[in-house]
Amino acid sequence: MEKKKAIAIVVLILGVIVFVLYYRWVNSPRYALMKVKEAVEKHDLKLFRGYVDVESLTWSLVDQAVKYAVEKEMSKEVEDEWERLGRDLAVGLANLLKPVFYGLVKVGIENFVAGGKFEVVGDESREGEVFRKNFEGKFGDGKLSFTGIEYEREFGDVAFVGLGFLHKDYNEKFVLEVKLRMGDDGWKVVELGNLYDFMKRLDEIERRKVEELNKRISERISRNLVVESVGKYSYARDVWGIDRRVGFKVNFKNVGDRVIDECRAVVSVKNSGGRLLKKFEVVLGDDIAPGRVLGVVKEFDVNLFIKEENELYETPAGNLYVDVLIPFVKFKDGEVLKLKEVD
Repeated sequence: MEKKKAIAIVVLILGVIVFVLYYRWVNSPRYALMKVKEAVEKHDLKLFRGYVDVESLTWSLVDQAVKYAVEKEMSKEVEDEWERLGRDLAVGLANLLKPVFYGLVKVGIENFVAGGKFEVVGDESREGEVFRKNFEGKFGDGKLSFTGIEYEREFGDVAFVGLGFLHKDYNEKFVLEVKLRMGDDGWKVVELGNLYDFMKRLDEIERRKVEELNKRISERISRNLVVESVGKYSYARDVWGIDRRVGFKVNFKNVGDRVIDECRAVVSVKNSGGRLLKKFEVVLGDDIAPGRVLGVVKEFDVNLFIKEENELYETPAGNLYVDVLIPFVKFKDGEVLKLKEVD
């Protein structure tokens, strides 16, 4: 009798332990994330909504994505006040359009869960198409593979779980931090806490890869075509000096052994302080035989209301810093050397 009683007590204790462990498991952040994964795999939107606060998650994605896009735009070099004004207007517009982006991203998330594809209904929205292409370009076609949970930290009714991913295109590992909050119906995902850092690092890796590729292409271009000289001149077409023009002549030399059919170059002109005064493209469409030099002239009207253009007009050529980048060369035999653009 005592033996049976002891066994019953042990079974009861084990049952309680199993129940407690199970209860803790099904009420843990890790379990909630497992159910989110199951919902995505089964395309079960109802299950997904049970473990994800879609509204809160969407706002966190939009806030971080817009913040990063704005910072990228603000870091770009502008040529004059008009470009600076246009950039500032674009930045302001991006913040004003957050509610629009919210609607697009929310629909995109729901469509991704329900159908496995990030898209706006009917693809009628240009903004929606941009979001879709960016999403698929960076994360689509199985580019990200889940590698496991890196860490799990709980602070009362808030938890942070680090999810490890491998980006197959770059063979780089990333950790996305998911923030969950405990509510009346259990743990729910409310935001991706480090999406901004994730996007920044991904762009840095992409930029590094592009720069490495471009370095090899630039070396090939320089073995075939070089800029021999750049000349700048200024003149006024009226006696009052109001109708002003600035011109540049860029001389290219074929230093290779093949005929060059076409080339394009981007010319950046800066003052002694390093401030950009003018940036323009020149295209040379005539054939350049090996050993030959061919020049192209580009002239601009000077806008009296743009400070940079007036400074460019008045500054002697010797006090300007001119950089010429050749991103495109086409040979007569059909081969093309082209630098990849860095976003």
